[in-house]
Amino acid sequence: MALTFTGRCVSGESHDKVRSLMRLGVRVQSAVACGITSKGPWRSSKTPGINQALSNAYLKRQGLYELRDGWVKLTILSETPSALASCVALPSASMLTCADPQAGCCGG
Repeated sequence: MALTFTGRCVSGESHDKVRSLMRLGVRVQSAVACGITSKGPWRSSKTPGINQALSNAYLKRQGLYELRDGWVKLTILSETPSALASCVALPSASMLTCADPQAGCCGG
């Protein structure tokens, strides 16, 4: 059974994309629009339907590593010990705040 949307028939690889997006909670209209596009994967990744289906939270649950977290850890490791002394760790391990804004810690 092929899905139809505004006169276009969705079949083959596009049909698989549409079904996968709908399984991830994307509305039919957005899923079809993302499924029938001729854009490549890089450009398609910026569309609202793909962003809804593959949110950062979903990707984290799938075990993928967030580059921002790695960057924060590297930035903290490269700080001098005296600058780190004026940084205060918040409950989230990836967030720091400066106790002394003049100290120039935490990239500030």
